[in-house]
Amino acid sequence: MVLPNSQTFIPAMGFQFLSPKQQVKYRPYFQATKCMIILKEQHPNVHACVPLNDGPRHYLEVYITPQNNNNDVFNQGLIFKEANLGAYPRSSLDDTANLKPNHSPLLPKKEVISGLQRSLAIFEYDVSTLLKLRYSTDPNVDTFFQWEGSVFCFIPNEPPKKLFNCVGMNVSRAKIEEGKLWTQGRELTYYLDPVTNEKLNKWDNPWTVVHIANDPIQMALPIQIPLDVRHNTFGGTSSIVTEIPLFYPNPLSHEKFSEFDSGKMYQAGEFFTFKCNTNQLESEETINDVDVNWTRVSRFSPFMKMKDNQGYLIFHCTGHKLPQGSTVNDLHPLLASEINKDKKAYATAPAEYDANAKSVSSWTYFRDNFDRYQQGEAI
Repeated sequence: MVLPNSQTFIPAMGFQFLSPKQQVKYRPYFQATKCMIILKEQHPNVHACVPLNDGPRHYLEVYITPQNNNNDVFNQGLIFKEANLGAYPRSSLDDTANLKPNHSPLLPKKEVISGLQRSLAIFEYDVSTLLKLRYSTDPNVDTFFQWEGSVFCFIPNEPPKKLFNCVGMNVSRAKIEEGKLWTQGRELTYYLDPVTNEKLNKWDNPWTVVHIANDPIQMALPIQIPLDVRHNTFGGTSSIVTEIPLFYPNPLSHEKFSEFDSGKMYQAGEFFTFKCNTNQLESEETINDVDVNWTRVSRFSPFMKMKDNQGYLIFHCTGHKLPQGSTVNDLHPLLASEINKDKKAYATAPAEYDANAKSVSSWTYFRDNFDRYQQGEAI
């Protein structure tokens, strides 16, 4: 059989893919196979790699999660160049094929790993990588991010309009425990005048502006969740992409709030791209030099009092991680001033994850402070 690169490999083995719902239950008589142990040591997301003998057919079964339909391995198979051996998709092998391998299916470690690295684009990073990228490996250290950007309004049949500039921050702590990444933090985002860049207290609608003040924001993510990591081989950088579509009952779905947001469901999306040096992803140390791009799509903010008018907002921001050891005084001057003056709790992250606390969003914050807002207080 000839592969697209015109190098000939003997099709001695086949492989199949299982979805996460079809996790492998290892057969007892394969428990001690060297090949399975080698692959699980090198690539945790490879669940098994075991030799099978089925009459004249010989297979190397590789179980991988999640399935990646864009992977060339579906068409080309695994290539073990050093052993002059190929592992092809089972669907590409004729049922009547009489395949006789010229090499032991228990491939040496070097050849197996080389074959995977050359031919199989599996997920090598999972949520545990976020600990050093997004947070600190020290659970007692505060990690600051800050961002700046624009807020655009899109209304059907009208030109898009830039409504605000914005500046924001997040301070968080995290740890890995019991197979999960536990995170807790606080964040602020201020709406600014798009011309003067000054903090807004009222808007031309005119309604009192309610800045974003979310405390706490928490997550408990299983570390086995794979990360979407995209490498720039020319620049030596990697982008870690997280996409969070949101759809749940609207916290303001009550007659009391009908003037502010009358929708029954809350629909939005948070999209992050973290960028760092590729070499740092391989290190166990906290990554200090991280850039972030944040895009948010949502309904009109409640303070805009848009009722059920059609349209949406897009937040488009860029930012970065502050070096370990930074304090609130290292943030953007407006953020540092506001925190030191009125928002002192945001100078540090919560010390521990609180299982009894619910994360705060702009919508729940508005709901919980609505009476003060109606009285004209700055909230």
